[in-house]
Amino acid sequence: MNKEIIKKIIGVNNVVIYDGIDEWFDEFPFCEFLKAIHTTKYQKKNLIHSIITSFDIETTRVEELSFCYIWQFDIYMNGIHHIILDRTLRNIDRVFTKLWHATSTKDKALLICGVHNLSYEFQFCKNLLDWENVFAKENRKPITATANGVYFIDTYQISHKALSKVGKEVGVRKLTEKFDYSIMRTSNTPMSDEEYAYCCNDVIIPTLYIQQLIDDYLIPEKFLPVTQTSKIRHIMKEEFKTIYKRAWRDTAEWLGDNLYPETFEDYKNDMKYLFRGAWTHGNPKHVGELFREVDSYDVTSSYIYTMFTDLFPMSKFKDTELKPEEINTCTTAFKGVFIFYNIQAKNNIAYESVHKVSAKGVINDNGKVYYAREMKAYLTDVDFELYKNHYDWESYECFDLQISKKARLPRYVILPMINAYLDKQRKKMTHESYITEKELVNSSYGMMVTKIPLTESKVVDTRWVTEERDDPYSDRYRSFLSPYWGIWVTAYSRKHLFDGIDCYDTFYYSDTDSIKGNVSSETMEKLNSKIFENVQKSKEFYNIDNELVDDLGQWDYEGRIKLFKYLGAKRYICYKDGKTTATIAGCPKSEYINHYSGHMFAKQFHEFTNNFSLKSVKLRSLYDDKTYQIEVDGCKQEIYGCNTLLPTDFTLSMAGVYIEFIKWLKNKKMEGKEYV
Repeated sequence: MNKEIIKKIIGVNNVVIYDGIDEWFDEFPFCEFLKAIHTTKYQKKNLIHSIITSFDIETTRVEELSFCYIWQFDIYMNGIHHIILDRTLRNIDRVFTKLWHATSTKDKALLICGVHNLSYEFQFCKNLLDWENVFAKENRKPITATANGVYFIDTYQISHKALSKVGKEVGVRKLTEKFDYSIMRTSNTPMSDEEYAYCCNDVIIPTLYIQQLIDDYLIPEKFLPVTQTSKIRHIMKEEFKTIYKRAWRDTAEWLGDNLYPETFEDYKNDMKYLFRGAWTHGNPKHVGELFREVDSYDVTSSYIYTMFTDLFPMSKFKDTELKPEEINTCTTAFKGVFIFYNIQAKNNIAYESVHKVSAKGVINDNGKVYYAREMKAYLTDVDFELYKNHYDWESYECFDLQISKKARLPRYVILPMINAYLDKQRKKMTHESYITEKELVNSSYGMMVTKIPLTESKVVDTRWVTEERDDPYSDRYRSFLSPYWGIWVTAYSRKHLFDGIDCYDTFYYSDTDSIKGNVSSETMEKLNSKIFENVQKSKEFYNIDNELVDDLGQWDYEGRIKLFKYLGAKRYICYKDGKTTATIAGCPKSEYINHYSGHMFAKQFHEFTNNFSLKSVKLRSLYDDKTYQIEVDGCKQEIYGCNTLLPTDFTLSMAGVYIEFIKWLKNKKMEGKEYV
């Protein structure tokens, strides 16, 4: 190990490298460490904000087991990265325990440790450390956890970016080209200085990212985000408290009583059947065909536009004797149960998802209801309007119809979101980095549709267990958002998408906020004029005098795609501007194109068919919670649990019922039976 060469490769001068923990014990400035400790209280934790750490491991696979052959730990204090590189995983306990003895003298202070994709490292260390207060979305997916005086945070859950992209933000490059993952290594395998440098940068990057979070949130606001949505949620909650002042608790309680369903069962039912996500679908008439000169339009910030301009339920839902057609949906929202008889899609565009309805005699269009003899659906007023535009039916019945007064979203929701959007636009115009602002804007929607968790995952005696939460519905009193707002946001966004689809002369494919087909620019300009008017009205209402929001909701022309082909939702390939790109659900984004590198693009399109396969392009996790001692190339390796990533093949297969449906659409026959 040549430390000077490693430093040059890293590209960072303020680094001290320790070759193993013995060297660290001998040379690390522990007195300086103690003096450098300064803390901030947050959520009953005493967090050290003046010293930041990061942890990472490198692993090798042997058949269906994997083990750590080197780990790295960065202690960043007084502007210097102190990085330990050690080849024995169990030694982390000695390091953490030594530091814990020091930090515990400072009112049980906790070191913040960033780990990019904590769930991976956690599986290898689960049986090594004394874990407590594990916060996880689900089993084996920890977001934060405390062990041996260290507060671990998953930096991926906050950034939602690959480590290489986070590195670009903090000015340190992930040295991917310096490392060959295919080589099998043990703790005795000699490593090059380039490989050591790779390991160092993999902990420097999370450390600097945590530094940003501490500077932006923990020190000034006594808050530390642990998920991407928690940033904007915190900003909105502070705005909520500012607006309602001493009455904010009473306001939150009113919101929980009036803008949530009456019971927890009602809530679960609404979130399961009334909530619908983005609409992604293709015209079944043209599946598998090759198209030339295809127009592509994309909405600017679809969800933000919807939240900014549309009206949402703002009073308690109450029963009504009115019929749906008698309700003025400009001022009143409704929800109810509808039963349709002999319902069929217009123009080959099936709107409703099969899993959201109870139906008989269904003709299934790749997960959408093309036809049903009888169909029961739980709908909002927005969805019912979309039904009327895109389905025909013989008759329908409506039950349990309820209404609520509509109004614009509160200022405490809109202003933080729009301020983040304006900051993003300003920085974009001046060619500054706007990563943070973009994160805030994008996570505004995620926050609106976050559901109350029904269960919680814990680690008990090194085992993952799932337990039912006690009184989860009491969470509504700690919220400042209504679940109905999230339900209507997605409904309105689908409506805006279909406003665009309806403009197209020929529709091929749509994915959430983009459309591909053939359309005149004049038609889209007329739609954009209406959207612009909606934005101006909202600007006036919220008293926002800034032209940078004028592009919200606008349909932007992405250019003309020279060649286009699709095989269903999230399965399409494009050739544009001399470059082929492919989006294939379940397959890493670049693998299909890489597979055909060196071939003419015509072959890429010709081979894009049902049942095409790629070898070893995906990884699947194989968890093992046992402890092992194995011998590899004469080296004894200890395993304390592992997550082995096994290469797997990918095959694009279209469902048989979908293939039958496409055939039926051409000749109105399916499985030998006559349909409509």
